[in-house]
Amino acid sequence: MKINLLKGKMAERGIDGIRMSQLIGRTPSYMYNHLKKPDSLLLSEIYVICEVLEIPFEDIPKYFPKEGERC
Repeated sequence: MKINLLKGKMAERGIDGIRMSQLIGRTPSYMYNHLKKPDSLLLSEIYVICEVLEIPFEDIPKYFPKEGERC
């Protein structure tokens, strides 16, 4: 599951949902809701998350599925 990849990467870096929400300028509830459905994040938010978690931009599809794709 791609959501597990993202959560695993967050855990590796010691970043929880609250801290990630601060980094993207959103509320914790926004972040937790969007972690359940990462295809609903804004592209600008995805870029910040990738930078923070050191995810190469070419790996975005591995962590953030296209709309309608199972995650």
